Amino acid sequence: MWVATDTAKNTRDILQEKFCGKPGQEQAYGTGMIPGDLLVRRTVKHGLADAFESVFVRHVSGGISTLQFKSYDQGREAFQGTRQHRIHLDEEPKLEIYTECLLRLLSTVPGEPNGTLALTETPMLGVSDLMITFLPDLSPEPDAVPAAAWDMGEGEEIVVDENV
Repeated sequence: MWVATDTAKNTRDILQEKFCGKPGQEQAYGTGMIPGDLLVRRTVKHGLADAFESVFVRHVSGGISTLQFKSYDQGREAFQGTRQHRIHLDEEPKLEIYTECLLRLLSTVPGEPNGTLALTETPMLGVSDLMITFLPDLSPEPDAVPAAAWDMGEGEEIVVDENV
């Protein structure tokens, strides 16, 4: 599983604290959402004091799951390459990072389900490209003409797109 937000410092101060406990306080390790008895080991992130790169968590199945801490300031390339089952993006990423994360969740094995993405954010950036993907009516295109729809009375609906 990946968790990420805008900067490495915010990843440590917000997400790492929520999952593992207060950074820099060894006695707090294991007081976050992941109970201490399930935390198997951790790796440190170089260049930022008290930050973790990964934590390894004992899974209910008996196996070990990996939680990796990432940040958008690492760029899209940091989100390439590996299949993920879960991704949590906290605060709005650039569209290219969001898209890369969606690709990491796709299954390439027939019958295997795709992963899930949780996006938690306050749209402080206004009407961004990412927000338009969720709310296309917010698009600032000046020539956009809304589609018209009529109910035909028997459950059928005719939609006329005047842009075609």
